[in-house]
Amino acid sequence: MSTPRFIRLKELMGITGLSKSNIYTQMRTGAFPSSRKLGPRAIGWLSTEIELWMETESAKETSIQFLFKTGNMKWQQSTSFTLEDLYWEIDTAGYDPFNVPILFMTSGHPMHFEGSALKNSDRGPLRLLAI
Repeated sequence: MSTPRFIRLKELMGITGLSKSNIYTQMRTGAFPSSRKLGPRAIGWLSTEIELWMETESAKETSIQFLFKTGNMKWQQSTSFTLEDLYWEIDTAGYDPFNVPILFMTSGHPMHFEGSALKNSDRGPLRLLAI
């Protein structure tokens, strides 16, 4: 994070892309950081709180969905949220995770990788390779 400073409304609208009414509506519901009084007629938002809010909002939109195919079956949606969990889910189902086609999609940045994407690096951490 950068050095904390106060951001005025006009700059805040430019940074977040939100309208004035949207900012105030979200503040009332607690979904957006509160403003601070800077003087008799001036308010501002703490930059570090805005950066944290933006990171949190960005993370919400970047959920990952895994699907995998075993044998001649259709694509199955995984309940896993990490590659390691996906490995164990496939392994527990009785299949070799390194020979099962895997497809994953992210909502924030749509990407599709299909093929035997799980690779083991000297029995170390799992990694996803673009195929």
